[in-house]
Amino acid sequence: MLAMVQAAPVTFDSNAYYEAWSSKEVRAKIEECGFEEVRVYKNKAKATVVQVKDTSASDAELRCAAERIDKTFYGYEFSPELAERFFAIKAEVARPRQIAQARARFAREPEKGPPPERLTGETDAALASRIETFCGPKAKGALDAGFGPAGMVTISPEWMGPMQGNLDAIADLAETMGCLMQAAVIADLEVGFVGNDVAAGSAD
Repeated sequence: MLAMVQAAPVTFDSNAYYEAWSSKEVRAKIEECGFEEVRVYKNKAKATVVQVKDTSASDAELRCAAERIDKTFYGYEFSPELAERFFAIKAEVARPRQIAQARARFAREPEKGPPPERLTGETDAALASRIETFCGPKAKGALDAGFGPAGMVTISPEWMGPMQGNLDAIADLAETMGCLMQAAVIADLEVGFVGNDVAAGSAD
């Protein structure tokens, strides 16, 4: 008789991934990547931010910085000359970690079934609809495939509107939004916010 093999649980160990570097340590780590104008400070929101003012860097240096920053909870600011290249590299570096976190989350919710993955030839609109279905009735109408720039899938303002400012709906909104964003990461679907150029499917 063949023995039943149970699949290993999907986990993400944040303690093993993230580093508890001090501001001084993270500055030194970024300088080791080849940057000279680095400072770490607290912004008006009291968040700790790594600021890099260097105006030139190789892709290897940017990747080094991205890999180290991704292991912290610090925010980051790069000079205009480097920002676009850094953000693209940072998104690439972060993606395996984001996927692992998302799969670990959904492994704790087996009743949902497997999260959607893009089918060959599938449109963003069709994929967005399947993600809404996966995340349940409260997600219906959340993803708008035609409102954003160049047809980018965005979070629908009409969907969010009734929930904003409603204390009773905040927990549901956070839970549903988390499902949508993490399912989008797995499906490799960029999801933005109206008036916000950051794509949730490819960045933190």
